[in-house]
Amino acid sequence: LYTGATTQNSCVSTQDALIKLFTFKQSKPIQNTDYLKKLKELTELVAFHGTIIGIEEARVKDILKTVVNDKNMPTAEEIQLAKDKVQEQFFTILLIRQTDKVRFGQLITDLENSFIMGKDRYPKTITKAYEILVNYKKSVPQTHDPNEHGVSYYTPTDTESTQQDANNGDTNTNTRDNRT
Repeated sequence: LYTGATTQNSCVSTQDALIKLFTFKQSKPIQNTDYLKKLKELTELVAFHGTIIGIEEARVKDILKTVVNDKNMPTAEEIQLAKDKVQEQFFTILLIRQTDKVRFGQLITDLENSFIMGKDRYPKTITKAYEILVNYKKSVPQTHDPNEHGVSYYTPTDTESTQQDANNGDTNTNTRDNRT
């Protein structure tokens, strides 16, 4: 039995489960396997309280368009399959979005930007999302652009500084007298 299942008001227990799920984030010391395991535990906790998350009817209808044999009369199996797919996609994106931003922030940004550009590259299954997290290689920012021109500064060497001191502060080291 889950903590609070019998000692708290059921609404409080359900809300606590939802808060735990939606506030849980992967931090740096949490490995991907432990992160996935904990997220699954939290989704089971929410389900234990009878709360169904991630099944939006509009998305179910969209999925049904691709899986039904008779578009006018989807079977109970087809409806359940569509609901399962929609819910898995919901938790898959939650898995990606709650990852460690230091390690996976660029991945999240890339997925969001590709969606804006008309390409939905979000993984559709938790297995695929986990595979991406395990194999993701963070891009290393380029520190120098060879096509970019920079500014350089002149720093006198010790011998030049000594020579300047010998000329009593006269920075003109030319031996010729410049008087007219």
